[in-house]
Amino acid sequence: MYFKEIVPFRDDDDFWTHVDQAFKIMEADFRTSPIETKNQALRDIYSSGIKKGSQHLGAIGVIKYRVSDDRDSLEYYHLSGIELIPVITAHIAKRELSAAFLADWGQFCYCFGFVMNSAFAHGNDLQNERAGRKGGDAVFVDDHRVWFSKMYLRELQDPKYKLRRKPVAKRPVIEANITRLIEDIVRDKDRSSRVYPGLSIEWFKGFLKEDGSLKTTYLQKSLTEKSIRNDYSKRNVDCLPPLDLKIPIP
Repeated sequence: MYFKEIVPFRDDDDFWTHVDQAFKIMEADFRTSPIETKNQALRDIYSSGIKKGSQHLGAIGVIKYRVSDDRDSLEYYHLSGIELIPVITAHIAKRELSAAFLADWGQFCYCFGFVMNSAFAHGNDLQNERAGRKGGDAVFVDDHRVWFSKMYLRELQDPKYKLRRKPVAKRPVIEANITRLIEDIVRDKDRSSRVYPGLSIEWFKGFLKEDGSLKTTYLQKSLTEKSIRNDYSKRNVDCLPPLDLKIPIP
């Protein structure tokens, strides 16, 4: 697995070393690759933005949503693979080439192959539907407002704002802090991929004007305290980026 050439093993220790190396790679992929939903795929939440010719390569570091996949089986084998991790770990610790090990290892590799076929695919076969939604910019703006609203309320609970008694006085400070986070994500693509793995830089660029400032639709005059609390923060959208991102220190 992941090795270009099959090299004869020198001895038992060499064999188990190779098994352990392959297992750790597969384990990491199982644990760190989320299963992308259709909405996430359409909105490019995890997208790299990379294209190969006219083909959109889709998400990187996730198990891509593809219409052609058997989603029930994909989720089943993803869960089965994760459940087998402690079983394989115990086999490798024993270093016994037993029938039980071969059966469990074979099942683990089958689960991995089934699931990662979607992760390694070029594109998510949603090109036609993606193209058909280009006119729905209002939907994307709403998604941004939902994320911003949830981040705003999360920040509002932070003790560092307690000196400002009224929310209206805290709003400009929180707006500036969230803007700084967004700027940090979009500023340097290489750094962003390390600090914020899996996030779509293009999605976060939707918050900013060409000069890098926050668009007026997210400022207090347009996105009011009432609409944040009574509307946007209560919406459930399955394609939002995480809300536990840390505001960078200025």
